[in-house]
Amino acid sequence: MERRRYLAAAGALGIAGLAGCFGDDGDDGDEGASGDGVADESNGDDDDEPDAGPAADPVETIDAFLEAAVAEDVDAMDELLHGSSPLRDLLAAQGPPEFEDVDDVERGETDVVVEDASVEDVLELEGASLFVDRDALETVVAEEDVVVVETELETSAALEGDTWVLATEDDEWRVFWVGGRAEPPDDPEGAFAEPIEDEANDVVADVEYDVDPGDDADDEFPDADFARVTLTDSPGTDADAVRIESTIAGDETELTGDEPGGWAGSWAIVALHPDGDQLVVTALSDGTGEVVHRERYEPSSSYSTR
Repeated sequence: MERRRYLAAAGALGIAGLAGCFGDDGDDGDEGASGDGVADESNGDDDDEPDAGPAADPVETIDAFLEAAVAEDVDAMDELLHGSSPLRDLLAAQGPPEFEDVDDVERGETDVVVEDASVEDVLELEGASLFVDRDALETVVAEEDVVVVETELETSAALEGDTWVLATEDDEWRVFWVGGRAEPPDDPEGAFAEPIEDEANDVVADVEYDVDPGDDADDEFPDADFARVTLTDSPGTDADAVRIESTIAGDETELTGDEPGGWAGSWAIVALHPDGDQLVVTALSDGTGEVVHRERYEPSSSYSTR
């Protein structure tokens, strides 16, 4: 049985299906300002070819990185990544993102939301605690300037992660991480769909709340509550895999096997937002999914539901 944890955002490598026109956010550009809340330090040159090297402005670095990603220029992307960024290994392992009939990216409103960012400011972003080496990050924070930037991409499909961490290296801004903030929506009730119960136990055998997640999961979701979802020993479906996820906390795990139904009898622990969440179990076959169990978690639910 294989257990794989998927991230809602695997950094900038999660860009997919972007469309639009790469450039500024529509501001005509007052002299001395970029329209992004960051000083414009460009020299005014209007070269035909974009400068793929690190820029003095963090937003310029984001623009250059996006342009390199669209061009599938791995060397340019790597040059724009911080030397301690875990995205360098991800880029080397996964390669550049794939785009379909996309030449440019249009970036919308962009703001520096955290100056002098701390270690915790970075690790709270989705996926960061799993990939970022804390000791290396502490060194970067202590020795370099680190900022958190939020941006919007005006495209047909959003970037998987709209929050960027940039750090200086050799006095130039470079990309350190790209993720998203794991925050509950303003209206959590609106994020919950109607409950679905696997009454026949075709997939789900038991859901138990208030469980000990173990050290690894606790480090990744330090403030979360946890549930253990146990799958049935006698599947009523020959699904290839089973996905277990939480709507608000954004934790997700897939359980598979060597053959359809090979996930039978396995279990997974999923993180839940402590103020309330929704647990969703989906059976996957041939790339399509069917929700077989969905229930709401309330903080007082420290009991088994099955």
